[in-house]
Amino acid sequence: MLNALVLMLLTGPLQAGQPEAIQCEFPGNTDTEQAILVSVAPQPSLRDRPGLFRVQMEMNGVYTMAASVQPISGTDERDVMIRTSTGGSTLAIGLRDDGRAALSLKASSGDATRTGDCRGYDRYLRRWLRL
Repeated sequence: MLNALVLMLLTGPLQAGQPEAIQCEFPGNTDTEQAILVSVAPQPSLRDRPGLFRVQMEMNGVYTMAASVQPISGTDERDVMIRTSTGGSTLAIGLRDDGRAALSLKASSGDATRTGDCRGYDRYLRRWLRL
């Protein structure tokens, strides 16, 4: 019990200093489809470089994946692509500077595309688009 208390006291300040994650919600296309909730948390890395940043992506509070963020150069808007691939599945989110987002999920079981909104993205988007 004492060990658990000491561990909480030591790691509490570390967790408190971690940045807030970007929260995105993609509602279902029909009444029977559940919403997809995605959380994107920056994971600063020594491998980060201008135009490519590491993040941690969590989907529906269950699946956690390493992902990368990079500006989308093919558009005139200020937007980024957040992308990860695992085991033949690819999850990509296109995020604009107004908070609108598009999710694309490609898997062997089928593909899905949804649109939604994100919040808490402002300061990260400025950093990711700084070239």
